[in-house]
Amino acid sequence: MAMALPAPAESKGSAFGVTSFVFAGLTVLAPVLIMVFFGARALESAERPSHSWEPLGLVLAGGVLSIIAAGASSLVGSVAGTIALLRGERRIWRAIFGLVVNLPVLLFMLYMYVTAQMNNGG
Repeated sequence: MAMALPAPAESKGSAFGVTSFVFAGLTVLAPVLIMVFFGARALESAERPSHSWEPLGLVLAGGVLSIIAAGASSLVGSVAGTIALLRGERRIWRAIFGLVVNLPVLLFMLYMYVTAQMNNGG
């Protein structure tokens, strides 16, 4: 009687780990690039003779967009890193690096949200 050998276990790709790694980069770089862009626009606006409040508005808008970009990318990166750890993907260091960068940002964003809700009586 010939016994069939079990098929070797499929090695899982590292799609979620790579996603977490990429979003870790976006968590750090996107706010910086947004603020550089909005800062340059504010400088151009400030050089005009009647600029009024436009430069301040541009800088504030850039700050809000930076916070949104960092929060969204850290959320996606944290979820992807957690899934990668749960799946046991290859090259797990990418998922761990992504979680090390994304998770503190996400927790800080959640802390800010909860604090704002508590201060608003909600």
